[in-house]
Amino acid sequence: MSRLAAEQEERAEVAKAAPARRRVLVVDDEDDIRLLLEKELGNAGFEVVAAVDGLHALRLAIAARPDVLVVDLALPYMNGAEFLQRWRQRVGTHDAPVVVISAHADLIEAAQDVRPDAIFRKPFDVNALIAAVTEYARHSEPR
Repeated sequence: MSRLAAEQEERAEVAKAAPARRRVLVVDDEDDIRLLLEKELGNAGFEVVAAVDGLHALRLAIAARPDVLVVDLALPYMNGAEFLQRWRQRVGTHDAPVVVISAHADLIEAAQDVRPDAIFRKPFDVNALIAAVTEYARHSEPR
């Protein structure tokens, strides 16, 4: 067996033995917030996938099957509430916990229709958001 094949086999064995990391989908078109959440959630031990708009988020959410979603409401192409409605239509209403973030009070009020598990108003305490995601991930079914 070649050295490369042996290394690949070893990585596969380690991956099988390691506990699965919980996956979080972060959806925000503001680069600084999205990158901050990616970094902090990654540091907290999560596997993070990220999208910059609602259309991209819908494709990622269906393919990646996240354990928790963190979704901004003011997104281009498809807003966060519409994304959540479409996603839930495809995968079911109780697939994964949803944490909504927004700077817009009117959007937060409108988001009540999609029944988020938590709402954080921008600017938010990143440590509180990470704690909420961690708690929701602990209680969600692994994907």
